[in-house]
Amino acid sequence: DISLDKKPNSKSSEAEQKDEQHFDASTKESRQLPCGSKHLNSKPFRVLHAASQVDCPRAVLKIASVLYPQQLNEFDSKMRTPLMIATMAPIFKEHDLTGEGYSIEELIHGDDDIDASQSFHDDHTEQKQPTVIEILLEAGAKANNGNPEMKRGRLPLHSAIVSGKRWNEGLKILRNAYPDSLVKIDKETGLYPFMLAATAGVAALQGEITTEGRVSDLNTIFQILRSRPDQCETCL
Repeated sequence: DISLDKKPNSKSSEAEQKDEQHFDASTKESRQLPCGSKHLNSKPFRVLHAASQVDCPRAVLKIASVLYPQQLNEFDSKMRTPLMIATMAPIFKEHDLTGEGYSIEELIHGDDDIDASQSFHDDHTEQKQPTVIEILLEAGAKANNGNPEMKRGRLPLHSAIVSGKRWNEGLKILRNAYPDSLVKIDKETGLYPFMLAATAGVAALQGEITTEGRVSDLNTIFQILRSRPDQCETCL
């Protein structure tokens, strides 16, 4: 009888075993890798930080704040929190996702958590949806968390003013979250918030304006001074 059994090739079997081990290890690593924490190249990636600086629907940001709450006050490689990023980002056009199929964020946050119809009626630009800054603050971001690498720190309020944002575009809620920020000096310029608002758009700070065409806004200056009149006494 002729035996059909063949002697296995030791070299090919060893190569196959190594390939299987490598595949199993890669599969195991990819399964253990949490979405939004690191890429395969080990570079950190933070979902909430990314969503705070790009033009994406507010619903995406709300969902990200629920899935990754630990990232709300984390610093990225540039020592910025999601709130700091949002204050420096341009003001993007609102996305209308009120149609069928876009209400998943209401299942997470509830449709009564933020009454957009009552938001920001005290200025000339009415917001139909809560701003990115408002979403982050209500999720638990800290308005007093400035860049620790700076001696006196540039707070989120400072960044928001310098970038050209107005009272109704996040400054009011930043004031509410951290009232003492109105009497804090900005590290980069040495100016108080009302001074920053008065100099918004000047040549020296033009490079930091992220929303095109923004200049100093009289109502913003007035609201900042009205909130803390003692700013004037402090800087005299």
